[in-house]
Amino acid sequence: MSRDAEIQFLQLKMGLTPGWGGGARLVNQVGKQTALRLLGKAEKVNLSYGRQIGLVDGELTNDKVTKKLGNPKEIHMLTFIRVVNITAQPLDDLKVKNILKTLKELKFFQSSSGGHVTVTSTSSKILHSLSGLSHPILRLILAAVQGHLDNYSDGGLQTALLLVSLVQSSLDLPIPRALLTQLYHHSLEILRNHLESCQWKIKLDIGNMKSMMTLLNSIIGTKPACRLSASERRHIGVLILQAFVKSLPSGAARQGSPERILILTCEGDSVEESRILEGVVLRAPDIATFQHQGKTLVGNSPKVALYNISMAGDTEEWFAGDVRTETAGTGDKFSITNAVLRQIIKLSDWLVAAGVRVIACQKCVHPFIKTYLRDKASEKIAPRLTGATILSTFSMEISEESLGQLERIDHVVLNDKSYIHLYPKSSSSQINTLVLCSPDETSLEELKTVSQAAVCALYETLACPFVVPGAGCLDTHLASLLRQYAQRSGSRVAEEFACTKGQFLAAINNVARCLESLARSLEHDGGGHVTDLTNHHHWSVSPGALTLTPNNPRCLCGLVSRDGSMKWNLMEETVTVSHSNSCPCTDDIVQKVSDNTVLDIFSMKMNSFTTAIETANAILRVHCIVCSSIRDG
Repeated sequence: MSRDAEIQFLQLKMGLTPGWGGGARLVNQVGKQTALRLLGKAEKVNLSYGRQIGLVDGELTNDKVTKKLGNPKEIHMLTFIRVVNITAQPLDDLKVKNILKTLKELKFFQSSSGGHVTVTSTSSKILHSLSGLSHPILRLILAAVQGHLDNYSDGGLQTALLLVSLVQSSLDLPIPRALLTQLYHHSLEILRNHLESCQWKIKLDIGNMKSMMTLLNSIIGTKPACRLSASERRHIGVLILQAFVKSLPSGAARQGSPERILILTCEGDSVEESRILEGVVLRAPDIATFQHQGKTLVGNSPKVALYNISMAGDTEEWFAGDVRTETAGTGDKFSITNAVLRQIIKLSDWLVAAGVRVIACQKCVHPFIKTYLRDKASEKIAPRLTGATILSTFSMEISEESLGQLERIDHVVLNDKSYIHLYPKSSSSQINTLVLCSPDETSLEELKTVSQAAVCALYETLACPFVVPGAGCLDTHLASLLRQYAQRSGSRVAEEFACTKGQFLAAINNVARCLESLARSLEHDGGGHVTDLTNHHHWSVSPGALTLTPNNPRCLCGLVSRDGSMKWNLMEETVTVSHSNSCPCTDDIVQKVSDNTVLDIFSMKMNSFTTAIETANAILRVHCIVCSSIRDG
């Protein structure tokens, strides 16, 4: 243990139960009373106290630490990312990189002042928790990654890691920044051109359920915070796939959208209770759970009027000069408000007389209007699922075609909470509600985030039905491709960029190393990383293994089987071998995928590379940052 490091046991402070194996070892090592104090009070253990209680064997000096793993700050950050009390602020660039480094590990975030602890393994929640970043470069990085997530909902961590690795490693290269950014852009063009034409770009048969389930499992199965068993993971995957198929329009003229799949979370029930409900399910806290349970609240195909303006009495601008208000007495503002409410009441009377039973408002509804409509036997609900034309005025000149219809509205109770279930008029409606259940809040929120990403991935396959090998196999393949390209064409390309061959090789090899670092970040057991010289796929070697031969019968993506003729190469080493575009990952092999196969969406992966390299280039072009600070007084 180094002199400045500290140890802290935070399980009980977070509400987690320590594992029996680790807890028993701690008791045996430091004694029962000391162990209870360390766990219960989360005391920090420094070097001297650790030696006193027998938890620390010896001191590791800073010079020895630097020779092995880098400077002392990096050592402490490696310890920092493995404790559960990761504070959201303040964070420097080194902490950001280490938080993003281990893609599959659980991350625990808590603000520096305490409060709620966020447990997640999804990039969207991790980025949301990094709210304390003030440096413009860090904000630029997070904005770029967030932009990628807005389009694809997956691959955020690998984008961030590749981006940060490129920027940090480039600072040590003896190459002018302007030249370096040109060479990085050239490497991106090489990767893009290669992937567009090689066999690693695999066409996905969206009509094959096994292939689609493999794609879903690649997303759901890599998020441990969901805490899903194999059967639960399959159950959720089947539900998402069913909801996706039901949301597809039958006519070719209409396009599907992820918004057609609504996700409702239900805490307390088991994951196996998750299901799909046709139509829309909305929370109804005003209805007691014991009233009308399982009964139809509104039947006989009620008409629906849908408004996108406030019905709270604060929208006098919509009436222009059509409403006459009295200014005497209680003041202009009060009179106008009353006039607006009177106009809404007149409109409500007209709608009820026209047979409208449901008024859907996308904004607020005045409490008096709610009560008035209940007395008139109309229901106020939130929008979606009606087929109604959105109305932006309180005029009573509404055509019959502007009104929508529902089949009926039922009252349902889920986990002791009241909901209203809106059934569509047409059985061919593409609106469905995916009800997700989980025993606890943390796993439920994670499951919702992952399900949303899975739905977006399925819709992406409609526009671009191609996948690539995941689990780092594509990254190691592209790293090998870049190195071979640099060796083969280094002299010619160096002349085109007016640089030396050494500069060109250094830049291209740096991109290759960052890609390999991205692949290595997927392994958390301390094992080694090798590639086969035939296919250049990513393989893992057990910790302490004396040979380079992997123990697993398949590569990490699961598409290549091991055989005795394969030759192996440590990922950190560079070996000159002939590179070929041929790959066993053909279209036929995707039909024979297993549950452990890992696939990535091609467009998502390509956009991840593009975002990382182009943003890194933008950062490397920055020469100075001008910040203005305003102080009080």
